Amino acid sequence: MKHGSRFLMLACITCISAATHAQAKSSPTFESASVKPASPDAPMEGLGFMIALGRAQTPHGLLTMTGPLPPFIMFAYGVTDEVEARAMRARLPDWAQKQKYTIVARPPEGSQSMDDLRLMLRSLLEDRFALKAHRENHTATVNLLSVAKPGITGPDLQPHTTPCVPPGTSATTEPGKPAPAACGLQINRKAGGIMHVSMIDVTLPEACTLFGGLGGVLGGRGMDRMVDATGLTGHYDMTLDFQIDEANAPQITNDTGAPTFTGALEKQLGLKLKKGSGQIEDLIIDHIAQPTPD
Repeated sequence: MKHGSRFLMLACITCISAATHAQAKSSPTFESASVKPASPDAPMEGLGFMIALGRAQTPHGLLTMTGPLPPFIMFAYGVTDEVEARAMRARLPDWAQKQKYTIVARPPEGSQSMDDLRLMLRSLLEDRFALKAHRENHTATVNLLSVAKPGITGPDLQPHTTPCVPPGTSATTEPGKPAPAACGLQINRKAGGIMHVSMIDVTLPEACTLFGGLGGVLGGRGMDRMVDATGLTGHYDMTLDFQIDEANAPQITNDTGAPTFTGALEKQLGLKLKKGSGQIEDLIIDHIAQPTPD
């Protein structure tokens, strides 16, 4: 074989190998997908698997999802911090914040991971809404969560030891035994306006993300990103009971005598907040347009 022919064959093999590698690395896509505007009063449905922290079970089969674009974008790009989500929503045009859509999509046959679904939805948004986005890191004012007294945590912050189930999962239990608790975040309003927050099987960074999502009931504290500075590792269960802090002041109790978020954080969890600087990441939407028709 002449040297030229050998070189040409090697070049072809290299091209085929590179193309095969690129194909293997390409993002997964839905087999078929339909995107249609929904009425303003259409109920939100089919979005349960997109909940923060990925504690839901991966759905399989045909997906039917109705809602505005922000939760779709949040899931597709892995935005779990509500403070980051609020900033992202504010940068969207008005129609993209308010218009609901029904997306019916069929993933490829066989099992897929939640990450696969995330990439499929991202590809769909990029294709049908011409969505372009990137992430930026920058220094900002944050709420640093730390241990109030070194080496000591509060009575309502305990290492996670009892198994829990993903939210929305119906677990079978033995007769006479209580059903396992749901992993993640649960919020209830008790008598007297007390907010009861329960977090099961979460890390402290995850807890910071979840606390950030409670900005509306923390008297505005959630407007600054909450960053873990406790040094605590592992998974924890925690409960927190507090009165809504309307004044957003660092007092321990309010006029009713009930603990504010700040006071409950210290007395019940043994943690405290202080302002500081930290590196945060934001999703920046570069372009988005009305969807192309099916």
